[in-house]
Amino acid sequence: TIPMGISYFPKEIMPAPKSWCRTLGHVVFEGEHNEGGHFAAVERPETLASDVRKMFERGGPAFGVVSGKDGY
Repeated sequence: TIPMGISYFPKEIMPAPKSWCRTLGHVVFEGEHNEGGHFAAVERPETLASDVRKMFERGGPAFGVVSGKDGY
């Protein structure tokens, strides 16, 4: 029941099919990118952070998931 987000990067070492990823949990956000790979947090930190922001921002699919917090 906890919202989950997935970011897809083209240079991932072993990319899992999207249909498989969606079975991991309650996927509410998916981002697909043109650059980056297995070390996306190092290679494309702004891209990954942008996905997190989109997921949790006001009006985003995981907004308000933490009780008592209203995002940013």
